[in-house]
Amino acid sequence: MSKTVRTFLSGASVALGATVAFSGTAQANTELLDQINSYSQDDIAQVNSVFQLSDVSPSDWAFDALRNLVENYNCIVGYPDGTFRGSRPLSRYEFAAGLNACLQQIERMIQSGTSEVTPEDLAALRRLVNEFEAELATLGARVDDLEGRVEFLEDNQFSTTTKLGGEVIFNLGGAFGEEKASPLALDSIEFPGGDFDPETVTFEELFDVVDYQDISSEERELLKEFFVGLGIDEDALGFSFGLGDDGDLQDFFTGLADNDDIDDEITFSNRVRLNLDTSFTGKDRLRTRLEAGNITAFDDATGVDSARLGFDTDNGNDVEIGKLFYRFPVGDNVTAYVGAVGMGIDDIFDATSPYFESSGSGALSRFGRFNPIYRGPDGAGAGFNFDLGERFTFSAAYLADDGDVNNPEEKNGLFNGNYTAGAQLDFKPADDIMFSAFYANRYQKAGDVNLSGSTGSVIANDPTFNSLAVSSNNFGLQGSWLIGDKFNLGGWVGYTTADIEDPNVTGNFDVWNWAVNAALLDVGGEGNVLGLIFGQTPKLTSGNIDFGQIEVNYNDDSDSSYLAELQYRYKLNDNITITPGAYVVFNPNQNDDNDTVVVGSVRTTFSF
Repeated sequence: MSKTVRTFLSGASVALGATVAFSGTAQANTELLDQINSYSQDDIAQVNSVFQLSDVSPSDWAFDALRNLVENYNCIVGYPDGTFRGSRPLSRYEFAAGLNACLQQIERMIQSGTSEVTPEDLAALRRLVNEFEAELATLGARVDDLEGRVEFLEDNQFSTTTKLGGEVIFNLGGAFGEEKASPLALDSIEFPGGDFDPETVTFEELFDVVDYQDISSEERELLKEFFVGLGIDEDALGFSFGLGDDGDLQDFFTGLADNDDIDDEITFSNRVRLNLDTSFTGKDRLRTRLEAGNITAFDDATGVDSARLGFDTDNGNDVEIGKLFYRFPVGDNVTAYVGAVGMGIDDIFDATSPYFESSGSGALSRFGRFNPIYRGPDGAGAGFNFDLGERFTFSAAYLADDGDVNNPEEKNGLFNGNYTAGAQLDFKPADDIMFSAFYANRYQKAGDVNLSGSTGSVIANDPTFNSLAVSSNNFGLQGSWLIGDKFNLGGWVGYTTADIEDPNVTGNFDVWNWAVNAALLDVGGEGNVLGLIFGQTPKLTSGNIDFGQIEVNYNDDSDSSYLAELQYRYKLNDNITITPGAYVVFNPNQNDDNDTVVVGSVRTTFSF
């Protein structure tokens, strides 16, 4: 756009008679401008709207809308003599002339394939055409076909494009406390010849009473895997059923063992995401995400998954494909999704956590982002959203582990490996209130079991300790309510019931979690958010494993772990957000004998 146009716009006097730029000759241009000027001087005998009596001033929505079109599509280049004569607000006739010029210019650019018109600009065009229909008719514009012209733009404006969007996170943080958390495991162990309390029993006592001949070789192997998962040195395991002949079981089963100190060095790390969004029709999107990072999870540093950051990514800063999926409409009410890499169920379903869901600008803690029952095997598969009127949306998805889908071996592939099959119903009784009900059935192979999405205690994540396959039914209720303009209240409750999938072993586990959150908006400035989260991290409330001759029972009355987070999201500008905050994990790993864990973070997010 020429410097003259910029000067004209900044002076709030866009001479929209610039239709002449596209009308043919200089003489015709001058005649049309004179005609517009004479119209603008005429008295209006009768009006149907007070707005018709007014000129279009720089403060009007229409002025701003047309100015955006001028800047985006170079609709107006000036009078033939190089002036704008525009030291005043526009008459409605001048404005209508400029609107017609923009409409013609955009049509030309689309037909030549040199421009893409955004849906927002099309909506602005439609509204302007409706508002200035009478003036356009006076100027000789084809008013009867203007609506069709806008529809033509909507239907034909698109050419295949790829847009780049990016996000970079710098994180300064660390974990603090005394000793690493120990896992709380068993309430009792039932062996042939005795029922032992794990707080007092020793390996030697077990060997004194157990009849090894009653334990099958299959059971011995399963027990061996189970106890190795608990942390017993495999080299010390006996030939019988996976136990050594000395040592104290309480070190492994009751969480009372001496532990190392928490790794509490301050770290500085990063994550980079580049989204390549390609559209072929203007209504679809193929997303290809490239990702790299070195933000280490704090689970190893603290001994508990509840201490993990919500944005940890550690692939050594090697560039990987983080997501690859395609979203497209099917008719007017259905949006479909097909993904090959990294597509999570929360990419399809609304997690109903608007101020904390995002890893780049939401909760600092992994648990605090959204209900952990959304986390499970995912990556590749398909799903859809179906709008059932204005208030209800039904969604469904089938997702398989993207590490399994390309493997033709047994217990892999699209349908025989780890998977999630889920559905959700969203209900919006009002524009500022939303509730959702979630259900998912999952299967996870031995070694891949994770019932809480790495947000809970050790035994809530995998009560089989990598030794057995598990199927589960997962239920969630979520809600979010924007109260007024400055306060949002939300929360969730999640429940998982799981069964062991093995011909030689039976067992069942129940896991619960809940949370409430609050977001105070525009605290200290527009766009800033003060966030608070409090909840019970996933807790194994009951569980048992029956190996046949030996049964392991989990403690139904174990302690509850809680997480509290406080953060302040400061919007430095449209592209930079700084979020200092901290969260605390109380009674980590469902054990009040464990030390409290504190994680502090200053997350700086650059978006472009």
